[in-house]
Amino acid sequence: MFSSASYDAKAPAANEGKCAFHARGNQRDLVDVICDGGRGVIKLDGDQTRFLQNQGLNESSQESLLADIARIRLLGLDRHRQQVETD
Repeated sequence: MFSSASYDAKAPAANEGKCAFHARGNQRDLVDVICDGGRGVIKLDGDQTRFLQNQGLNESSQESLLADIARIRLLGLDRHRQQVETD
């Protein structure tokens, strides 16, 4: 589980509210998002990543959360590349 409350300055939108992201083990392309103001399910699909379900999250919050997930994924790719280069 990832909590945006612990996220660094590279994702300022995540710091606007407290949210948690949970990647499902049985469906790795789905991410549950639980926030103070609502919840939803995000489908990871490259440039087509989107909310499949939404309860209480306005459009601005949804866009911020999608941008946060994109940042998290890019940071993970960068970390992976750095590890591969040092191995």
